[in-house]
Amino acid sequence: GGGVIGCEFATVYGELGIRTTVVEMFDRLLPTLDRDTSQAVTESLKERGVDVRTGTKIITMKATKKTVSADLEGGETLKAARALIAVGRVANVEDLGLEDAGVELQGRIIRVDDACRTSADGVYAVGDCAAALQYAHLASRMGAIAADNATGHAVRDPLAVVPQVVYTHPEIAMVGLTEAEARATGRDIRVARFPLASTGMARAFGDTAGEVKLIAEKAHGEILGAVVIGQHAADVIEELTIAIRNELTVEELAHTIHPHPTFVEAVHEAAELWLGFPIHTTAG
Repeated sequence: GGGVIGCEFATVYGELGIRTTVVEMFDRLLPTLDRDTSQAVTESLKERGVDVRTGTKIITMKATKKTVSADLEGGETLKAARALIAVGRVANVEDLGLEDAGVELQGRIIRVDDACRTSADGVYAVGDCAAALQYAHLASRMGAIAADNATGHAVRDPLAVVPQVVYTHPEIAMVGLTEAEARATGRDIRVARFPLASTGMARAFGDTAGEVKLIAEKAHGEILGAVVIGQHAADVIEELTIAIRNELTVEELAHTIHPHPTFVEAVHEAAELWLGFPIHTTAG
């Protein structure tokens, strides 16, 4: 699998010098994330000697005491010492008596409202069993919401703005809509990309790979999505998460003073670039 977990482990194995092959059935790695993230991670893995196979299905797998073999669609067979199965996880909600308790499911996920309440009175659900995105930070927020409501403190959160992080090299983070999703809404959007190579902090750290990508509606500058590729992406994405959650505009980001030198100032630079008056780059 070439999703988040598969790519993270492939990065680790590749950097340890272990011959590694990633097999992904979709046409690209990280198929649910913005396409730019797929390209960055694919290039990085290949530079580390990882064999990336996309658009490829495994038909059967066999294991002996010493090897694992995988038969691919098309007739090729791959052999390795170990196989990591990273094709996704499903919630463990079977045989819990949920139906008897009146707890409704949506597929394999427990249905909850914006207070993390299930369809059964007094029963709450949080985390991977109640959310499509399987992230610890989302589960933690849901736990706080459920605890507040269960103890009589009314709290609601639609949980519509959730940052996603992939701990590869380069690090990947995104929030909101992908570029493809934003265009699919039919709104007129503009995209700006600011390269980390144009920032002093990235140069000081000796690793300038990556960029900040802003996706926003042209008419009012509402930020619809953002992607950060590079060092400390998981930290930089938080400012953009706050911006999207509070419906800030690109102009408001551009007019906010950012400290220098930092990685987060690339957000400010990307906002200026989106508005059409970049100072430190001419890239788009």
